[in-house]
Amino acid sequence: PDISAISYLINESIGDALYNLVHSYITLFIFFFVFLFTNELFLLEIFLIWLAHISMDRSLGYTLR
Repeated sequence: PDISAISYLINESIGDALYNLVHSYITLFIFFFVFLFTNELFLLEIFLIWLAHISMDRSLGYTLR
């Protein structure tokens, strides 16, 4: 399960908003551009793991809510 799923305990609409934010390619690539400017390899590793996670969710049929 995603860490963002914890936000559903607060409220369903807040959970949906946070899920969409975390699983958006736009947010992901903003994170990548931060890596480009800082050249911190840890950020690249997080980006690649996050990209794989979002892509796997999409391939299994999970979409934004």
